Amino acid sequence: MLAIVAVLTLAILVFYNKWRRNYWKRRNVLQLESTHWFFGNSKDLLLNKRHMWDVVRENYDYFKSNQVKYGGLYSPVENILFVIDPQLSKTILIKDFDSFMNHGMYFNEKTDPLSANLFMLEGPKWRALRQKLTPTFTSGKIKMMYHTMMTCASVLSDVMKNISISDEPVEMRDVLARFTTDIIGSCAFGIDCNSLKDPNSDFRVYGRRSAEPTLSFTQLTKMLLMMLLPNAVITAIGLKGMDQDVEDFFVNVVKSNIDYREKNNVIRKDFLQLLLQLKNQGQVKEDGDLSVKITQQSAMTFMELAAQCFVFFIGGFGTSSDVMTHALYELSLNQDVQVKIRKSINEGLAKYNNEMSYEAIQEITDLENVVNETMRKYPIAPVLPRRCTKTYKVPESDLIIEKGTKVWVPVTGYHYDSEFYPNPEKFNPDRFYENNPDYRPDVLFLPFGDGPRQCIGLRFGLLQSKLGLATILKDYKFSLNDKSDIGKKLLYLNISKA
Repeated sequence: MLAIVAVLTLAILVFYNKWRRNYWKRRNVLQLESTHWFFGNSKDLLLNKRHMWDVVRENYDYFKSNQVKYGGLYSPVENILFVIDPQLSKTILIKDFDSFMNHGMYFNEKTDPLSANLFMLEGPKWRALRQKLTPTFTSGKIKMMYHTMMTCASVLSDVMKNISISDEPVEMRDVLARFTTDIIGSCAFGIDCNSLKDPNSDFRVYGRRSAEPTLSFTQLTKMLLMMLLPNAVITAIGLKGMDQDVEDFFVNVVKSNIDYREKNNVIRKDFLQLLLQLKNQGQVKEDGDLSVKITQQSAMTFMELAAQCFVFFIGGFGTSSDVMTHALYELSLNQDVQVKIRKSINEGLAKYNNEMSYEAIQEITDLENVVNETMRKYPIAPVLPRRCTKTYKVPESDLIIEKGTKVWVPVTGYHYDSEFYPNPEKFNPDRFYENNPDYRPDVLFLPFGDGPRQCIGLRFGLLQSKLGLATILKDYKFSLNDKSDIGKKLLYLNISKA
């Protein structure tokens, strides 16, 4: 009897698996045929055999060569609509945003409180938090934090001077990650991390662990479950993604700083001060007014505040350091571009008495173009994931996207499409001059996403990337060292005085 039940169960599973793998065919949507019985089209990604950048480009090229507006993919637990048509992507990200509001990622406010941040939250909770936080990222608020950023840039300049004297190649990704750790730690937590001078500072250690978790058996198991199980199941079992000691570190840092400021009436020009206004007064005040008076209008709990500090830290130090790392890599390969950008930086600073002022950094167009071209070639996210929140009919099509379906907007696909970016493999910052015929705005350039869910900290990220690059490029020349392996995120550069 047990044997019969086992055989029937296996037969049902096999039938269901085959039926599910024809989901897109039944809807007359072109799908990739090389579908693994379990992993779907995600085998190489889940087994870490290929980078997602390359897989997204390959899928994009396949579907576009077949002249379709979208295609179908599979993961072990869900069906994915892979969008090709830029106009449809624009509709999903902007026009019909309410039908695709969520990222579809796992978070758990109870068991994993730091995961309940602006990036992960969904639906009304996300919308309410976004409205509260938007005033904290205005250009005026970012400019307010610039002095703090400049202090870190001054330390970076000293570190680079010592490195250049040693006449030894340096692994720049680590140096730049320590620079952004100091900036974000100071602006988000009000802490002088000092990781540029001390690579083993607590913030650098825990920051690295949160962005690149140690792959212990327990952590690998949790990561595997998060990739293979539906979010509802993960939530039901209360899975915690973050190591407890990492969570404790960040929560305690936030708590101790808040307690100190509130007891001593300390005011600091940083992100934490703005969050304190939200926590204690229910709103962020006008630019220039950083005072906090405790009222009964609280719009944010302590753990909500801690979660936003955490995501600001994680989203700020790793992404910006990677942007600067890839920029230096490309500039080392393209010495003519490096010479040009150094000249532009020094000419731009000369207008402001050679001071690295906020206005000077913002006015150096060539610098921004270098950052933009770097983010085109090395986008922060290869795709923009969205979850369909209600049944949706695709315009000018018979396709109905069912509620709960995952949708991917292919950032890497657009960024490397020769129709939009001629000779896409070439590093060419000039293509971002607005009067350049190759310039392509809107959803064809998506380093920070687009629409209401566009990265809220994009101004801050751009500013610290440009400041870091200007600080080191104005005085030093860089060339690639043989020890470099950009695929393994190792960038060893030879450095000399410019």
